[in-house]
Amino acid sequence: LGIVPNAERENGYGDEYGRQPLGSGPYRLVEWQEGEQLIVERNPYFYGPTPVFERLVFLFTDEAATLSAAHAGQVDLAAVPPALAENIPEQMHRVIMKSVDNRGILFPMQPATGEKADNGAPIGNNVTADLAIRQAVNLALGRETLVDVALNGFGRPAFGPADGLPWSHKDEKLATPNLSRANALLDEAGWVRKEEDGLRYKNGQPARFRLTYPTSDTTRQQLAQVSAEMVRPLGIEMQPTGRHWDEIQREALHQDAIVFGFGSQSPQEVYYLFHSEHAGFGFYNSGYYANEAVDQHLDAAQAAANTEEANQHWQAAQWDGDTGYGVQGDTSWAWMVNLAHVYATNRCLDLGELGVAPHGHGWPVTANLLEWRWTCD
Repeated sequence: LGIVPNAERENGYGDEYGRQPLGSGPYRLVEWQEGEQLIVERNPYFYGPTPVFERLVFLFTDEAATLSAAHAGQVDLAAVPPALAENIPEQMHRVIMKSVDNRGILFPMQPATGEKADNGAPIGNNVTADLAIRQAVNLALGRETLVDVALNGFGRPAFGPADGLPWSHKDEKLATPNLSRANALLDEAGWVRKEEDGLRYKNGQPARFRLTYPTSDTTRQQLAQVSAEMVRPLGIEMQPTGRHWDEIQREALHQDAIVFGFGSQSPQEVYYLFHSEHAGFGFYNSGYYANEAVDQHLDAAQAAANTEEANQHWQAAQWDGDTGYGVQGDTSWAWMVNLAHVYATNRCLDLGELGVAPHGHGWPVTANLLEWRWTCD
């Protein structure tokens, strides 16, 4: 829990605290130009060791501007998307931080009935609401290829939201790509291919839907484009569509398949992603997934007496032998890759021993800020 000053103090917690915080960490806020930069300096009242660096400046730039600043020698540390990770400036070197940061396709789980969310966003998609479509997409994705092409090899395949973590089901994997199995599932479900356009149809509905990604993210764009090509031979048309985040929330959040990123060192994120209680709750469970058995497992995990018992329920929510949110059950997502976080770092800057980053490329690298050292005179 964060520590904040008493509200009764002159500079205590209040409505403006987020813009003028007073904390107990090694640095204190000096200036914040929203969307541009954040400047902090040593906190003279910090209870721990004195930080090596007197002042730090954090710049908020898009991916292209970040790399340009790195090449121009204007920054000492830059977060670099995997697609650009081979383009490290000569005066810098590449630092790779392990992560649990995933990218996957969230499917709208409900059919379109005209229902809308509280903000007016349409709910439902008649194509992705069909289990066979979701299963086929999962089977068509060559995840090793996605890692190589979209991530330049800086990552690994993903099949769930927490692969390799204690609360993830160890058997939740698929041998992919498997187009023959995917085609068979679509045939069995009544999706018939038409020669005129090569698409499959069911009850007059074409197997076509938008695959939305934020325009500011080149990694998600590449994942969307490459995965759409992988699925095309099945007679399914995923249409990569770039949108700004505000447009995604206003129009696409509950009716488009979306390339999302998650990843946490806590199983609580699984609860938010798949419990029906959180359907339509911000970006969590924006596909309106609901399964009573999964809810029961998630609630049991929350109420468990110890970690071992809780992990059994977390895993059962993914697959309990009969149902689950994962690839053996409802296939509510098509998880694609787990990213490695890549940084271009000044050769004089020693970042110390890095931990394992959660979702969010950039800030996690500062977790061990007190270990950073400048090694040049």
